[in-house]
Amino acid sequence: MDPRGSITSILLIISEEVVTPTDKKYHTEEIIIHTPIALSRDETALVEHARRIAEAAHAGQMDKAHLPYFESHVADVHRRVVAYGGDATEQIAALLHDVLEDTGVSESDLRKKGVPEDALVIVKLLTRDPGKPKTEYYERIR
Repeated sequence: MDPRGSITSILLIISEEVVTPTDKKYHTEEIIIHTPIALSRDETALVEHARRIAEAAHAGQMDKAHLPYFESHVADVHRRVVAYGGDATEQIAALLHDVLEDTGVSESDLRKKGVPEDALVIVKLLTRDPGKPKTEYYERIR
């Protein structure tokens, strides 16, 4: 599996923030609906495990509209990855895509919790380092 292809798929699904001339922010997206792929029992268990990790990690976090972050953003990204036809690895990465960046959970923690390495590679590539320029992040994920 090429993790960069998965990153591209997930990034196409995550809404892109657009600023209008009046500085109002709108979210836009284009999603091509695919037939969701059937996951094996083991894959389904891994995706549900990732969901529980993400829910716990984001517990108490609110988005800019003061809605629960997991429900308003993370679960929505996962739903769109499923609709796009994302496999188990992409679904796990969608659920965990903000965990390293926005919570106290580390890469080591995720590894200890049994997150598959191929999903962890995608999560790490999707994680922005606040100490580095955004341009470096965008170059890395291209």
